[in-house]
Amino acid sequence: MTRRQLTLGERYQISWHLEKNFEQYEIAEKIGFSESTISKEIRRNSLDNTYDPDVAQFLCDVRKSFPRKARVIVGEVEEFVIYTLKCGSVPEQISQLLEKHFGVNISTTAIYNFIHHPFEG
Repeated sequence: MTRRQLTLGERYQISWHLEKNFEQYEIAEKIGFSESTISKEIRRNSLDNTYDPDVAQFLCDVRKSFPRKARVIVGEVEEFVIYTLKCGSVPEQISQLLEKHFGVNISTTAIYNFIHHPFEG
């Protein structure tokens, strides 16, 4: 079986089926993916227990742009950390958000180091 990613159109199909109260296994059958793929898609790309296909596509695109194992906070990860700090999040929350929504694993220690020494990369 060839592995491929969901398209925006398939994400709209998932959203429509969820609105019509289809079960995940039924959605999987309808659009040709495994039930586990549908489950992961909904879990990873839902915000506040709501699945929006445009948000899901955005999260997927952002996740692809992040390195899998970031050790240093730079680029888009740095922008995200700064933004969430300004919104009042603490490093523990930021670390969890990065892991859940973007698949990026950054320790709270790295975030605290960034806060105290932001330009030492």
